[in-house]
Amino acid sequence: MLKGSCLCGAVTFEATGSFSPVEVCHCVQCRKWTGHFFANIEVPRDGLVISGEERISWHRSSEKVRRGFCATCGSSLFFDPIDRNKHPWVGIAMGALDTPTGSKIAVNIFTAEKGDYYDIPDGIARTLDHVDFAVRDLARSRAFYAAALAPLGIRPVVETDREDGRQGTGFGPGEPAQFYIGGGPPVAGRLHLAFAAQTRAAVDAFHRAALGAGGRDHGQPGLRPHYDENYYAAYVVDPDGHVVEAVCRQPE
Repeated sequence: MLKGSCLCGAVTFEATGSFSPVEVCHCVQCRKWTGHFFANIEVPRDGLVISGEERISWHRSSEKVRRGFCATCGSSLFFDPIDRNKHPWVGIAMGALDTPTGSKIAVNIFTAEKGDYYDIPDGIARTLDHVDFAVRDLARSRAFYAAALAPLGIRPVVETDREDGRQGTGFGPGEPAQFYIGGGPPVAGRLHLAFAAQTRAAVDAFHRAALGAGGRDHGQPGLRPHYDENYYAAYVVDPDGHVVEAVCRQPE
């Protein structure tokens, strides 16, 4: 069983059942909500008992989730998905739990949106370490991605020669690379890559640069409020027909 409360004690809770590993979200919304990042553990919805529920204020931060905090002291408490059939759980802020919790951080998500004032320690898992896929014409795709991603602060950082003879290029804000392309049979079917932008101006610049490098427009820069109220994105199609997106979740 886990127990916890808000800072002033107006809201208390108990959770039973099977709990998820501790997840840390570095997205802009979670950082704005908590003042740092949001470390949370998912607990079964039917195993969560809350006392003082009338003291909780809920902010619906998107069509998919609402966030609960104490109306008196402001403590961030609950991450509650709207679709309860799809998500039979509620996220509880680790900072609201009584110790000891017997838990350790297991995974970091939305690390591209983390604050610039801290680093993520080595040894803690990320959702993805890197992405690698084959393209039809390496030189052409390398030139396209080098131009398109430059406004996002992403550049070629390594050239690879593989044991099977394939060559490739790794991109990132620095080493180690996080995104690789290489020669070989191209990927078939749908592929959608979304790169984080720190500003809306960077999204605009990505779109212009990608079109100038031979990409095809797949969605002009603008807000997509059906994803999130601050979801500002642009879409292009790369030389192999894959959809490439730049997205900024920062408010204007």
